[in-house]
Amino acid sequence: MRQRLRYFILHFALLPLAMAAQAQLAGSPVLLPQQRLSAAVNKHFFVTGETIWLGAITTALNSGKASDLERAAFVELLNSRGQVALRGMIALRDSRGYGGLFLPATIATDRYLLRVYTAGQQVVGPGGFFSTSLTIVNPEQPPLEPNATPADSVGVQFFTTSGQLVAGLGNTVGVQITDTWGTPIEAAGVVLNSRNDTLAHITTCCGGRAGFQLRPQAGMQYRLEVSHQEKLYSRYLPAVATQGMVMQVKAAANGGADVQVAASANFNGQQVFLHSRSLHTGMINNGSTTFQLTAADLPEGTAPILLYDGGGKIQAQRWWHQPGNRTTILAVTPGQQRYGKRQTVAVQLTTGQPTEVAVSVFRVDSLQHPVPERVKAPDREAKELALLTMGTEVQAVQNQWLPQREGLLLPVRITHAGSDLPASGVTASLSVPGKPFAFVQATADSAGIAWFNPPPFYDSGAAWIQPPVTASGRYRIAPFPLFYPVPQVPEGRLYLPKAWAPQLEQHLLAAQVQEAMGTGPVAAPIDTTNFYGKPDKVYLLDNYTRFPLLEEVLREYIPEVVVRRRADGYHFRVFDESYRRQFENDPLVLLDGQPVAINELMELSALKIRRLDVVGRRYVYGTQTYEGVLAWYTYTGDRAGLPPPAGTAALNLPPQLRQPVLASMALPAGAADRHTPDQRLQLFWAPYLATDQSGKATVRFQTSDVPGRYAIVVQTMGEAEGTKPAVVYFDVE
Repeated sequence: MRQRLRYFILHFALLPLAMAAQAQLAGSPVLLPQQRLSAAVNKHFFVTGETIWLGAITTALNSGKASDLERAAFVELLNSRGQVALRGMIALRDSRGYGGLFLPATIATDRYLLRVYTAGQQVVGPGGFFSTSLTIVNPEQPPLEPNATPADSVGVQFFTTSGQLVAGLGNTVGVQITDTWGTPIEAAGVVLNSRNDTLAHITTCCGGRAGFQLRPQAGMQYRLEVSHQEKLYSRYLPAVATQGMVMQVKAAANGGADVQVAASANFNGQQVFLHSRSLHTGMINNGSTTFQLTAADLPEGTAPILLYDGGGKIQAQRWWHQPGNRTTILAVTPGQQRYGKRQTVAVQLTTGQPTEVAVSVFRVDSLQHPVPERVKAPDREAKELALLTMGTEVQAVQNQWLPQREGLLLPVRITHAGSDLPASGVTASLSVPGKPFAFVQATADSAGIAWFNPPPFYDSGAAWIQPPVTASGRYRIAPFPLFYPVPQVPEGRLYLPKAWAPQLEQHLLAAQVQEAMGTGPVAAPIDTTNFYGKPDKVYLLDNYTRFPLLEEVLREYIPEVVVRRRADGYHFRVFDESYRRQFENDPLVLLDGQPVAINELMELSALKIRRLDVVGRRYVYGTQTYEGVLAWYTYTGDRAGLPPPAGTAALNLPPQLRQPVLASMALPAGAADRHTPDQRLQLFWAPYLATDQSGKATVRFQTSDVPGRYAIVVQTMGEAEGTKPAVVYFDVE
């Protein structure tokens, strides 16, 4: 009941959907909670065996101040084919979080897209996500020929304010055209209908972007014929919908924006809501309505303008950039231009006002470049096209979402097997193997929705959600998606010229020496206690006579557990340490962190069991009360091959990224020992460093044994505008 009450409070207080509309209809002003996430990575070139360090800060769109609405941010690493290589989660505390994404040997050499976002940002799509391009090299893959060329193809993406074309309405369509590698290209094209009538001409500019106006007809198909390098490519536009809304946004003379909304006939007489920095109400009359927004109605920086219908569903969205008033000037001054090996470096930072910045210091070469400068749009047309193609996939994310207010929150739907009827009141269990394992239970509400809030886990995201062990096969469990859909990108691959080989060897050597000598960052300690705390008794079976049957083990040397055999099989009775008596019902029985039926457990060979934890007291967990806990552990950690109950759902959850001790990023363990080789190429990293009231701060770190040119990269965190990063160099001789 407590978990369900918490869900309802969060759901109705925070979701920017139907509740916001209902509150506005009742005359109560509502500000929809939305966040902006800014993030920074330590560098942009990696080899397998290294760690991507990243930090994130969330701020509220309506105020620009730090926002603690969510306690988790999702991290995804996508390869050039749009496939997920790695996923994880950053824990946010006081709107800030940081962690490391380790690159295992299974990562292939490729260009990657790293994106970070919160659950709430999925409502408006990837335009609001933090994303950056990374290059990762696996040493097991030899460098390829430098003259390799991409496959002969182009990729075309279409963007509309409603995520579709609406018949009879004037649709503004954005286009972005790339080559096979995903690089924007210059191309020309013509828009045709199914009768081959020419409707518009386009020519890309400003990063392969273009735009055109289209008033589609119902039942008609439209395509874009792209001409590139004397070849013609045909790409179809989204299907034409008969109902929907579109909107046009233009700059107003008062410094704000004018929003023109057009709607199909079925929306006439209905109320609509426009959310920018605040919520505005309008009425569709004769297929249209208008909103006039002042500068105060729009959040600083780039943010979405959302259009909701009366039911709280997003019908259209448009990204808009509102210039900000805050300007931060970054000045970075190292103590000197040249340093020796293992010498302390002091760097003065000046921001002019109190500001949080991310600082990274690393060696640069032809592989590793400083953070690329943020390119300012050269003219008004370029700005408009950039905003138009930021992403408007509103139809893709109309499912339920809940702000990750208490860490990871996972919704699942539980139904009766053989039907779609909700299984209200059924308690399911979620288990994630590891040390410690994660175990949590949740009870389905009247709609069959159960919300799991697992504790942090770090080893693996392979999870099981299973119905009660006594109800195997009676229920079906379907998890809701946690992540935003992966973008469809043209296939491509990173090609490595042979000239990279010597410098690549330097990066590989640095990673291997750092791993072997322990000169890397020190991981912060984590809580390894299981959910039941300290057990009353722990049995390591190798310390006793090994019997082949678990029944013999329990009867011979585990007096806290009494084994009983009845017509329906085995039962356990745990000794109550508090009242010095036996409990009357079966305890919670776990095998490698997953609930298991007692009869199935007793069929296992005792020789596969390594350890038993006994909790000899009444244990209340959520809505359930257990008369003791028996946690069995196998040697392999995989239930000794015992299959899960019928109806169990398997899924991959994002493990929480390990946090380093930030002090070790400036002076790693062992770096002070002159007899320990120090091959670090990353000398310092801080995800968010605050300058004082006068806008000043000092950064200190130690150089390594590797000579060369190093870059100090400083960028602001949490600002709406986002000041251009400052890059300063020094040399180590």
